[in-house]
Amino acid sequence: MDDFQILRPHHVFCILNYRQSGYSDEFIDNMNTIVRKLKPDADIKIVPASDAVCNACPNRTEPQNSDDVCCRCAEKVKRYDSAAMSLLKVEPGTVLKWGTLSEKAQCIMADALLFKTVCGDCEWHEICHSAHSDTAIEPKSV
Repeated sequence: MDDFQILRPHHVFCILNYRQSGYSDEFIDNMNTIVRKLKPDADIKIVPASDAVCNACPNRTEPQNSDDVCCRCAEKVKRYDSAAMSLLKVEPGTVLKWGTLSEKAQCIMADALLFKTVCGDCEWHEICHSAHSDTAIEPKSV
């Protein structure tokens, strides 16, 4: 099982609520590529560190040490990842099928207050909440 996609824990929620908008065209193109690869049987390894979503993020920085999350918003990102892992009931390094992982996340998002504990202070949270409320929680086809 060496062929897997690495994802930060909180990016599971970002991907499920993604609606082809973002920080920049580069970010959107990168997210579109990631979303296209995520089929229900795809293996996802949960790692609270930089992942493919981070690659085009304008908040990305160079790591200062091995524990650095490479982000100007490092403390917030660590908090999001910790909350996401707790609610998804996964540990760093856990490998799950995308279908299983997305179902777990959808159950969390179905409870608005619970979902808010993951990333309620994120600048995109209202957009994600709206996307979840208005759709069937499938990444928009690209």
